[in-house]
Amino acid sequence: MVCMIVPVALATTLSPFKGNIDEKAEQINSETHKYGAHMFYLGLSAIIFVPVFKTLTHLPPYVGMMFH
Repeated sequence: MVCMIVPVALATTLSPFKGNIDEKAEQINSETHKYGAHMFYLGLSAIIFVPVFKTLTHLPPYVGMMFH
């Protein structure tokens, strides 16, 4: 319960969670980065690689994540 209550209490003091969002800030965040798709697919393939690594090496999954 503490792990839920403390972050929620802290987040309610921040301006993005109060509903005051500028349109200008929203337009800046809506632009996509040049390498956004590359990073997405790289991260997705890294997650998919973990069970493959476990199957091939019979090591625990966290060892496969540490190699990334």
